[in-house]
Amino acid sequence: MLMIRHGWPYKHLIILLLSFSLLSFSLHKFYVSVTEIEYDEEAQDFKIILYTFPDDLQLALKTNYSIAPDFTQNDKKANQLIEKYLKANLHLFADAKEIHYNFLGYTFENEQILLLIETAKTPLPSALKVNQTWLTDIYPTQKNIIHLKVGNEKQSDILDVRRPETIFNIKK
Repeated sequence: MLMIRHGWPYKHLIILLLSFSLLSFSLHKFYVSVTEIEYDEEAQDFKIILYTFPDDLQLALKTNYSIAPDFTQNDKKANQLIEKYLKANLHLFADAKEIHYNFLGYTFENEQILLLIETAKTPLPSALKVNQTWLTDIYPTQKNIIHLKVGNEKQSDILDVRRPETIFNIKK
């Protein structure tokens, strides 16, 4: 029979139980990216920032292209591979017409890598379709959160391997 008394044995039991609880949470990784899309009315284009983790991106590039670039070097080869992976996994459509975009480069913030993207000049559409399969090829539980901002209007959605696209209706 287990007896719990006041003092150290009781505290150790609580710490032990909490440790097991926290350990069970840490064993289950969450895979998530955030893509912020904002329409710039003055420039008539979309500015996009895709937030992801460098180790996840590196694994995706190694899995798909057999090369795991060193992102700290910010070299041409890393940029080319990131752009190739982006073009394969992020598609935007303004009123059903695909929008072309340029990968401008990347930077780091709070242990994340931020991919900076800008579309070609695009008149404000009435609908924006986003098809994003970012990292779902290596993580079946990957969630891609999409935020769209046009003027003062904000919309969001979550995409995954079963639902890789969404359509945002835009008020003009």
